[in-house]
Amino acid sequence: MADFDNSFKQFLSAWNHHQELRDSGANISSLLDSRMQLDTLRLDLIRTLR
Repeated sequence: MADFDNSFKQFLSAWNHHQELRDSGANISSLLDSRMQLDTLRLDLIRTLR
């Protein structure tokens, strides 16, 4: 369960960062990089559930 907790915390941190970038009007390149990181962390989170 610790793996899930850590993965979830990382995902939430990345999500908050992505929202801050979006709200600040960041350029598309930064948003895409952030989105790719979110997708990777989301997959890691799903893997911890298996």
